[in-house]
Amino acid sequence: MWFSCENSTKSQNVHGCLDSSACNYNANANIDNNSCIYYMDCNDECGGEAVFDECGICGGDGIDFDQDDICDDLDDCIGYYDDCGVCNGNGTDLDQDGICDFIDDCVGAYDDCGICNGDGVDIDQDGICDDLDDCIDVNGNGICDNIEEGCTDEYGIFVDTDLDGICDLMDECPLDYNNDLDNDGICDNEDDCVGEYDDCGVCNGNGTDNNNNGICDDEENCQDYTYGECLSQLECEWNFNNNMCQDYDIDCEDLSYSECFLYAQCEWDLDDNECDDYEIDCEDFSYSECLLQSECEWDYDDNECDD
Repeated sequence: MWFSCENSTKSQNVHGCLDSSACNYNANANIDNNSCIYYMDCNDECGGEAVFDECGICGGDGIDFDQDDICDDLDDCIGYYDDCGVCNGNGTDLDQDGICDFIDDCVGAYDDCGICNGDGVDIDQDGICDDLDDCIDVNGNGICDNIEEGCTDEYGIFVDTDLDGICDLMDECPLDYNNDLDNDGICDNEDDCVGEYDDCGVCNGNGTDNNNNGICDDEENCQDYTYGECLSQLECEWNFNNNMCQDYDIDCEDLSYSECFLYAQCEWDLDDNECDDYEIDCEDFSYSECLLQSECEWDYDDNECDD
């Protein structure tokens, strides 16, 4: 008996692209047929021919003729706007004043006299051009500059030292541009205080003297006392007008012998037989006394009390 059989494992030939990086790679192919394609079109088709048109549409036929990034079928002006806002026009606005030249009353600028592109001047700003002005009055004092005696020098130049627009002859403060800024009747260049003094005599300060006793509040010792406390202090007195305690302004010379000893700020002068303001002589104090006096200090080198 004769048996025959065919080889069923014989491989078949499959032609295609063998490069896995190609978009048409054929995993079943075993013979390279040079058909590999390496690009996708805008529709993601391997080897396709679709491209974006000028309007950004894949496979479209839109056009952007003027390259302004607006598709022509949506573009209000295919071309350009002129200075007057007309599409593809030839209008101009040479002086850049927002008015198209063909309707602009003045392509350029008006001078002080209202003449287009003129050179007229109105130095005193009175609305009359200087070449027609019978009275040029720069400082506005009602006197024409050309006849104002003392307001021009020998060369005809307006004399205004502080440059405030007022002729020196008519200026109450010819060296003060601000012309007495604080209105105290003293020109600022001569004023010790341009502003005002506070209650303590400091220019433009913020010191106060609430009880009007001539002593600045931050120098007072008595103002924090109550009525009862105030009456118990020899150096203090109650101000009934301001309803507050204030330092007692003692005039030692008016005190009698017995009264003089009641106030620490006074002392009896045996030579003149009168009460005087107490003057500390630190040299008279012992060591322990010296340490009690705020106005004195002990000199350890000389072993004595000094100012």
